[in-house]
This record gives sequence, structure tokens and C-alpha cells, in this order.
Amino acid sequence: MTPTPPPLTRHPARPMPGREPARRAALRVVPAVISSSGHVVYAAVCIALCVAGLVGLLMLNTAIGQGAFELQRLQTQSQQLADTAEALSQQLDSYRSPAALAARARELGMVPAQSVGFIRLSDGVILGAAEPAKAPVVPAAATPTATATTKPGATPTATATKPATTTKPATTGAKPVATKPTTKPAH
Repeated sequence: MTPTPPPLTRHPARPMPGREPARRAALRVVPAVISSSGHVVYAAVCIALCVAGLVGLLMLNTAIGQGAFELQRLQTQSQQLADTAEALSQQLDSYRSPAALAARARELGMVPAQSVGFIRLSDGVILGAAEPAKAPVVPAAATPTATATTKPGATPTATATKPATTTKPATTGAKPVATKPTTKPAH
């Protein structure tokens, strides 16, 4: 058999020379209920922050959705305005065409010039012989009773033309009497 070692015993600590032993605090009983007022406030603050964050995200999402609808509406309006601008540009080009300008000039009673004259700006000399334009004489029998007037971009309409006033010779030697002009509606 083997010999068993002697049991270990603990000796109280010996104070070191020149020092006093440390005193321990007295023990006391802890109450059974611990108040948790700090935890309730912390939980309420966290819940309030979460709710505020969710409401903020909802508002932001709503604003983005409204912005998307507004963007779609503005893009549609922009496309419509671009189409209108294109149509107006084409209509303006048709008004600028030489044929349309000549037709409009004829409607206003203008006639083409037979001769042309120029002024040289450097010395003021007139080049060429400019003469006033004269309307061609159209025989009365060749005058049409109905003419079609067309404007660029408009539908042609037929209008009946009659002299504004007609005079009838009086058989009694009195002055001619003017009658009221009559116009027929275009069909």
C-alpha cells in the first residue's frame, strides 16, 4: 500500500509586517423585487423609433410613387407637345412654299413684275429698268362664275362670285339704280 499524503489545511493569511489586514464589508440581505423602470422606458423609446421609421418609409414610398406618376404625365405631355410642334412646323413649311406664296399673292391682287430694277448700295446707282406691274386684262366672257379658293392646310371651298352692284339702265332717263348684292351659299 502506498502511504496517503496528509490533508492540506489552510492557514490564515499572515499580515505582512507594516500593513494592517484589509477589512471586509458587512454582508446584508438583498430585497426580492428589483424595480425595472429603466427597461420599460428603453423599450418604449425603441418601439417609438421603429414606428417613426416605418411611417417615414411609408411617406417616402408614397412620395416616390406620386413622383413616378407625375413623371409619366409630363413625359406624355412632352410627347404631345413635340407632335404638335412637328405638325406646326410642317404647316409652316407648306405656307413658305413658292406655290403657296404665289397663290396668296394672287388672292391679295398682286401681279408678277415684268421688269426688275436693283439699287447698288455702294454708290446708289439704279441698275435695270423697273416699271410698275400691270394686271393682265381678262375678257369678261372668260371670267368664271365660281372659283375654288384653297389655302395650304385648308379644304377647298367653292364660292360663287357676282358683281357687288348691278345697274340697270332706266328707260325714263333717270339715274341708274343700284340693286342689293346677292350671294349664294357654298354647297
